[in-house]
Amino acid sequence: MVLPRNPDAAREAAMSVDIGDGGGSTEAGARFIKLSPRQRTLSHLWSFFKVAEHEGKSLDWDGRPVLGPGSRDAVSRQGYIPEGYTSAEGVPRDFRRPVAQLGIVRNIISRFTGLLFSNRKQPRIAVPGDQQTEDYLSALLKQGGFFPTMTQVRNHGGAMGSGCIGFRFINGVATFEALDPRWVTPEFVGRGYTDLKKLTITYTYVKEEWDSESQKWKNVWYWYRRVIDTETDTVWAPVKCRTKMPDWDYIQRNTVRHNLGFHPYEWVQNIKDDDEADGEPDCVGCYDAVQAIDAILTQVYAGTSANCDPTLLLTTNQTLGEIKKGSDHAIRLDQGGSATYLELQGAGSRAGIEVMKELEDRVYRLAQCVPDHILFQNGGEKTATEIERIFSSMLERADSLREQYAPVMVR
Repeated sequence: MVLPRNPDAAREAAMSVDIGDGGGSTEAGARFIKLSPRQRTLSHLWSFFKVAEHEGKSLDWDGRPVLGPGSRDAVSRQGYIPEGYTSAEGVPRDFRRPVAQLGIVRNIISRFTGLLFSNRKQPRIAVPGDQQTEDYLSALLKQGGFFPTMTQVRNHGGAMGSGCIGFRFINGVATFEALDPRWVTPEFVGRGYTDLKKLTITYTYVKEEWDSESQKWKNVWYWYRRVIDTETDTVWAPVKCRTKMPDWDYIQRNTVRHNLGFHPYEWVQNIKDDDEADGEPDCVGCYDAVQAIDAILTQVYAGTSANCDPTLLLTTNQTLGEIKKGSDHAIRLDQGGSATYLELQGAGSRAGIEVMKELEDRVYRLAQCVPDHILFQNGGEKTATEIERIFSSMLERADSLREQYAPVMVR
């Protein structure tokens, strides 16, 4: 039975849903904010860790507008591609979204984070001669979620070059907290120092709220603002986003005096840079190569996928009507005629895979990260000396990172 389809219904359904994000992202971010050059740079670097560096591209690899989950579902149900969703010619591949991504940057950052803060690598607190204090501090770190927070801080640092960790008391319980450096403006005690004097946290976030007028759920964006200094911690009341930033002097806020006499948050640079607030991320110099790998892998995938449905080649003098392909259908040809399939030999795909692997190795070497598959090369049998030599560069980088994060943990 053939189901009736209404092309207009597909068009209306698809057009009513946002393209790309499926109706709006729930992650805190930069909507309604005029980003500074620093925030733009950090957001770009963070997108590689989230494997979302191509999310801003509006065309897929075939040149069609990218459909969000809601739009894709609407088109699938109606079985009709709306007008305007067909392929766009003339747009270079560099400006299209790859469908196959390796996520190498995320792998590298997670690898170094695991070397520093995985269960087997977590540092332990020791108080010689005072077992009770040692047990108390260990319990405090576990209760407050210290090491999961440090893992998050290290991911921020590895991706963007800096991280921020601190603590606050909630109902009398110490809780550790990691702050996203994109939305934090740090003020230090002096140039070249990482000792904080003041932190200003400002970003926007979205909430789903029921609209009684339209009888629909809709996304409503709000401002969040918090300022922490050596004496107080101030949080402003949520404000709905308008066309410009609110005048915070006239917004209700709650100020708590912590009276610690020092700033309860620590700023850490991933790789030290005295002249900047942010240090260097793990993958400096790798980002162009990572994007090239995604493009090559996607092109290999596209070519291989297309080759699974080869082109039919007919050689005949007679006039043929509609041709049905497949083993269930026969093609009548006159004497001397022939029908064959044109298939790719795969040489281009194999060459693309080789180039991709070479670029991948170069990225790992530049980031001083050793992937696990190296151990299984040449039969997989390695002596202890060979393993030490293979991993020496990565362990040296991990040692330098530990020197950056250890003082922050102690303080």
